[in-house]
Amino acid sequence: MGTSTCAPTRSACRSGASAETAAVRAQLPPLERARDQEEAALAVLLGRSPKQIFEAEVGRTTIFDQSLHAAVLPAGLPSELLLRRPDLVEAERRLAASHARIEAARAEMFPSIVLTGAAGRESAALSSLFTGPASLWLVAAAVTQPIFAGGRLEARTDAARARERAALAQYQKSIQNAFSEVRTALAGQTRSRESYEAESAREQALAQSLRLAQLRYQNGISSQLDVIDAERGLLAARIARIEALRSQRAAIADLFRALGG
Repeated sequence: MGTSTCAPTRSACRSGASAETAAVRAQLPPLERARDQEEAALAVLLGRSPKQIFEAEVGRTTIFDQSLHAAVLPAGLPSELLLRRPDLVEAERRLAASHARIEAARAEMFPSIVLTGAAGRESAALSSLFTGPASLWLVAAAVTQPIFAGGRLEARTDAARARERAALAQYQKSIQNAFSEVRTALAGQTRSRESYEAESAREQALAQSLRLAQLRYQNGISSQLDVIDAERGLLAARIARIEALRSQRAAIADLFRALGG
């Protein structure tokens, strides 16, 4: 009697677990398609051709593991890289149109610092722009040398002074925005990299758990349900890793854009 009632129960449990595993598996293809699209876009930012990504003989993991590690910026990255940003280029163009001395404006208003510290994190100098005395936000009020050709602002017409002040304010705002975006992007890239590394380690641990569950089942120590549960856990971890990888790549793209690349 016990055997006849337990057998259907075990069968139902296996069917239910298998259905749940199949449902988890079904989540993988759309994630992998999205990953493929993001890899092609990121390939351009990383200086690689999409062909490298999709050719069968090139290992996907090898390419993008290398890319992720390469995206950890070296310490001592100079802030002058930000001068390539389109918004700063445009702000300097407007200043030049107002007869500003661009080199003088940069010397007075653009912080010449290193952006990155160890492991690609924000440098102490970058942090101090936001957490220390607000020199980055008040710098326009402390200009000590003439920026505009033709003398002091007070010596010019009201209309000229208004144009010059507007151009100077826009330049200051663009500088503030550039440094703020870089700081945010560096923090996001660090968090996403740490999340990806944690999810990768979790997936590896669960892959080992699945191997052990399979060995135990083959040796009659555990049931097939244990194997199915282990497989389901591994699939869920794989999905989490893919999502973390997508977030990491998005963070890398944000960082490159913030740096003007």
